This record gives sequence, structure tokens and C-alpha cells, in this order.
Amino acid sequence: DADLVSLYQAAWVTALPSDAEVFGMALLESLSCGTPGIGLNDGLGPASILTEGTGVLAAKSPTGLARTIEAAFSLSVRASTRRNCRDRARDFDWQRAIVPRILEVYRSERDHADHAH
Repeated sequence: DADLVSLYQAAWVTALPSDAEVFGMALLESLSCGTPGIGLNDGLGPASILTEGTGVLAAKSPTGLARTIEAAFSLSVRASTRRNCRDRARDFDWQRAIVPRILEVYRSERDHADHAH
């Protein structure tokens, strides 16, 4: 959706303070538009998506989130950050990254089942 892309591109950062977000698709969409993200440091999706130079993980508290948002503004004004974000989003390409990971899980489960019999 063109409107959503424009909003992500105009934003300084995208914050996803959800502790129920398993993957973090909104953060991945944000990165693909060149906008860094903020997610909770709870070991779920945001922690696997955001890297140094593409976003910041916040402590799971209102104060921690507020401090992280403040710190992220300095990250978002760097031109290299926008490039880093787009490059990181490419790591999640379906054909190059996602499908091979899914196939690896299926093969591992198949092999495990074969050895169990």
C-alpha cells in the first residue's frame, strides 16, 4: 500500500512495544522503507530482526521504552542507518531466506521421525 510506505518513509522510527508480537512484521516493513525500529528486548521477533544500526531493543518497562525512543532519534538521522535498514530487510527475502529456513525445519523433523522408527 503506497500510503503505508509513505508513512514508514516519513517516520523517524517505528516503535513496536508489543510483548505479544511473535515475529515483528511491522518492524520488517519499516526497515524495508529505510526507517529504523524499536522493539522490546524479550527474545521474540524484534530481537531476531533488529541489529546494531537498524534499531534498538528496549527494556520491557515504560521508562525503558521512553529512554530507548529518545536514543533512537539520534540513530534515525544518519544516512547510513537508512541504507542499513533496507539491507537488513533484504535478509528476510522469501526465496533467499525464509523458504530455506522453513525447509530446513521440515527436513530436520523428517529426519528426526525417521530415526525414531
